[in-house]
Formats: sequence, C-alpha cells, structure tokens
Amino acid sequence: MSNNSSDIAASTLLWFANEKAAEVNYPAIVFSGAMMTLGLVGNGLVFYVYGYQFQRTPANVYIYSLSVIDLVCCVFAIPFDIFWLRFPLIYGAAIPCKIFTTISLAAYTSQILLIICISRDRYYKICYPMKSFRIQSPNKNVLFALVLALCLSSPSFVVHGTKKIKMAVPGVVATTCSFDESLDHRVPVIYFGLCLSLAIADLLVLLFVYISIIRVVYRRSRNNLVYSTGVNASSIYKMSMTEQPFSNTREYPIPRRNNELRKRFETQVSKTSVIFLVVAASCVFSYIPYIVIELITNVNGIDFRNHSILVQKIMGVASMTFCISNVCNPIIYGIVNPNFRRECFRLFSCQKPARYSYAFGAKGQR
Repeated sequence: MSNNSSDIAASTLLWFANEKAAEVNYPAIVFSGAMMTLGLVGNGLVFYVYGYQFQRTPANVYIYSLSVIDLVCCVFAIPFDIFWLRFPLIYGAAIPCKIFTTISLAAYTSQILLIICISRDRYYKICYPMKSFRIQSPNKNVLFALVLALCLSSPSFVVHGTKKIKMAVPGVVATTCSFDESLDHRVPVIYFGLCLSLAIADLLVLLFVYISIIRVVYRRSRNNLVYSTGVNASSIYKMSMTEQPFSNTREYPIPRRNNELRKRFETQVSKTSVIFLVVAASCVFSYIPYIVIELITNVNGIDFRNHSILVQKIMGVASMTFCISNVCNPIIYGIVNPNFRRECFRLFSCQKPARYSYAFGAKGQR
C-alpha cells in the first residue's frame, strides 16, 4: 500500500513538474502550431495549383515536390515537436522518439538537398545553356534528394532515444526525447557540429551559384542592344569600320518577334531564379538559430533552464524557427507569381479554374 502511495505521489509531482515546464514552452507551442496551420493551408494550395492546374514543367515539378515535403513536415514533424514541447518530462517510450525524429530529419534534409539540386539546375541552365547534358531531369533530382536524405538521416534512429532526468525530489525521474543516454556525451557535439557545418556549406554553395547567375543575367542584359538589332558582334564591328549607320533597318531588319520572345524568356528565367533564390535563403536561414542553440547547449553545457523565464521562452521559440521554412514558400509564390494568386482566388470564390500550359501560366516560362 505504501509503495502504491509513493508511486502515486511521484507521478503527481512529475505531472506538476511537466506542467510547469510546458508553461515555459507555450510560446513555442503557439508559434509551431501557427506555422503548422499556415503551412498546411499554403502548401495545400501549392500542391493543388501546381500539381493539377499548371503543366508539369521542370520549375513546376520542383515547386510541387517542395510542397509535398513541406506537407510531410506539417503533418508529421511539427506535430511531433509540439507533442514534445507539451510533454517535455513525460515523453514515453524510445521507439516513437526514434521513428518521428528520423522522419522529421529525413523530411527537412530532403528539403535542403532538393534546394541544392534546384540551384545546380538553374546554374547550368543560365550560365551554361549549351551544356544541357549536365542537367538531370527534375524527377531524378527529386528521387536523388529523397534517397540521399534517407541515407543521411538513418543514423538518427540509433543516435536519438529517451533520456532520463533526475528531478529535485528523490524518486522522481523524468523522461524526455533526446539523444540516447547510453551514448558518449561527445556524440551530440559531433552531430550538431556536422549539421552546422553542412548548413554553412549549403549557404556558401547557394551564394556562389546565385551570385554567378546574377552576374550572367546582368552581363546579358548589357548585350540587349545586340539582341534588339539581331546583329552579332562581328557584324557590328564591320559596320563600325565602314561607318555604316547602326539603325539601317532596311539592310539589317530587326526581328521584333524573336526579340520579344527572347526578352520574355530571359525575364521569366530570371523570375524563376529569383523565386528559388528566396526559397533557398529562407530555408537555410530558418535552420541556423536552431542548430546554433543546440550546438551551444551541447558544447558549452549551457542550461537555459537556469536563466529567467523570459530567456527560456525566447530560446524555445528560437529553437523552432526551422518551421518557418515550411510556410515561406507559398508566400513567395504568391508574391512573385500572379497566376498562382489568381488561381487561389478562383478556388476560394468557387470559379472554374483556368488550365495553364507553362510554369507561371505565361508563355515562354522555363
């Protein structure tokens, strides 16, 4: 009888301790729940519009695939994090912790890898358009990102697990989802160190790729005079040597239709590159606060529970900023692509949707 009474008292004390810890996590829970709701609505619209209203061009396949990954994050990853924030001290068994942590890591890793594949695709299409053999199909890139993400995230099933936390009251032991306590304490340091290194490497790669794209687009924009006349550089040189008027349209007719198509093509390619650039930047920067906080916690041994309640709440929200990456993409598409906005308005107004033939509903999109 005394054992049962002591067990009940320990469970009651553990529950009150959990509620006190969950109270600190409420801002992070509200933030994550808001991101999950917005992500479900926004990516649901992207999934429908780009998957069923726009033709499956390379840009559309990438955007559609990103929306699927974001939906997986909103359905599995974020609810798992919310559950952990709500019950930080009475999590439960180790197997659910391993499974959901691995699924979450695989989803977020595939998102980053797919963005890297997209940047590579844009780089060769714009900087080396004649070397099309280097460009793989979007479906192969998506499959490659998913397979590689599963391989990279598979160690998480071994590394993560439940961890026991001794409370101030004797006999009361809390359980949380973290790194397996049977592992060496250096494993978390190495793990988050690698994550931070990969995030920095991804950022540098994306900076190099999109800076190169911007330089090429700028250089081509300076050659618009050559494109507008339909005369190549050697012809211009010969014309200048013979003092022949450059605007002699009778002898050098201006192919206005080809010029319009060329300008439209370059505009749409630049617009697509801007979209993927902003998507990549928002994704990478949304992960950095979380990785930095986890790295500081595991390397320096800083326990934010020893700080004020306000600091704990701020750190809790900052550790969930990676959820922003699942919300930003629909907002970016809505700002840049007017046809996406139009389809969303038609969907909510129950009007008959239009069937577009190109990525952004305009001819000349690549």
